[in-house]
Amino acid sequence: MGEKQRRRQKEGGIEFIMNDYSKDFIEKLKGVAGKKSKVEAVMDGVIAKGINQVYLVGCGGSLAVMYPGKYMIDKYAGGVQTHIYPSREFTLVAPQNLGKKSLVVLASHSGGTEETLEAADFSRERGAVTIGFSRDADSKLSEKVDFSFSYHGENGITESKMMFLYMIVFKLIKSLNMKFPYDEGMKAIERLPQALTNIRESIEEEGTRFAKDHKDEEKIYTTAGGPTYGIAYAYAVCILLEMQWIHSAPFHAGEFFHGPFEIIEDHVPLILIMGEDDTRPMAERALAFAQKYTSKLTVIDSKNYELPDISEEIRPLLSPFVVWTVLYRYAQYLETERDHSLELRRYMGIIDY
Repeated sequence: MGEKQRRRQKEGGIEFIMNDYSKDFIEKLKGVAGKKSKVEAVMDGVIAKGINQVYLVGCGGSLAVMYPGKYMIDKYAGGVQTHIYPSREFTLVAPQNLGKKSLVVLASHSGGTEETLEAADFSRERGAVTIGFSRDADSKLSEKVDFSFSYHGENGITESKMMFLYMIVFKLIKSLNMKFPYDEGMKAIERLPQALTNIRESIEEEGTRFAKDHKDEEKIYTTAGGPTYGIAYAYAVCILLEMQWIHSAPFHAGEFFHGPFEIIEDHVPLILIMGEDDTRPMAERALAFAQKYTSKLTVIDSKNYELPDISEEIRPLLSPFVVWTVLYRYAQYLETERDHSLELRRYMGIIDY
């Protein structure tokens, strides 16, 4: 058990964990939203270069947050090609089209992920414009990119990265698609901190139930599609495998019936994530199947959570924020029920690899 986990239990268990995390969650996100003008100014210069390609690059959770960006650019920004790469693969593939008309967006929470730093160097060598976001303003990544944004702290990490990504992408889309509701999108970003805080505070009962029901599971699978697929990936890879040592795998909802559904039986736990965008029918089909064949189904549907004063036109794009906020709160309950800190590692940052 890690020192922070011992401290948490000593000072009040699960209630302490929630208060400790929540007390500055909203302020961190408000701080990110408050950098709207800086993001807009940076993107004005980027757009002026005639960008026609966007590469979204990261590792682990910093890769997972990029999926909504690709979805939105593909859907709304004609004339721009979008690619997602794990950082190391990006440098090994060395895309031939990467150049002066390319924007490379990189993320690393620590700002020191070696593969991502190499990707930043490689991008600038090829003449691409680079934007990075990380925890600290003076991180190594911040020093290697043309423009950097930071969110300062350990709370709301995934939400903060996605907020920066959304502001960047919204601005790019606006320059290419005058019909896109940009102003409503930016207003939604400003309103998200309070909305997500309200959601966190409203799900104690369901979070507790999830943790008690799953504390002894040896495996838990996840599935989602469209802009929420990155959330399924992050939860399986970063929370369940990395942080809880529970066997897991993320299934793309569009691929669920092309292999993965064969593993579903009554005793197999499945987290099914449902957004509100136009890829929802994939998740609905998986839902109809899972309801028949497993009693250990957890459905996280963004439709079930309130986003006050946010445009109905923009709301479907925000599903990744909603479902991640719910699932991370679940993870906080799970770590206590299992007596297994989210900060405990066997290998990461401990051994050479």
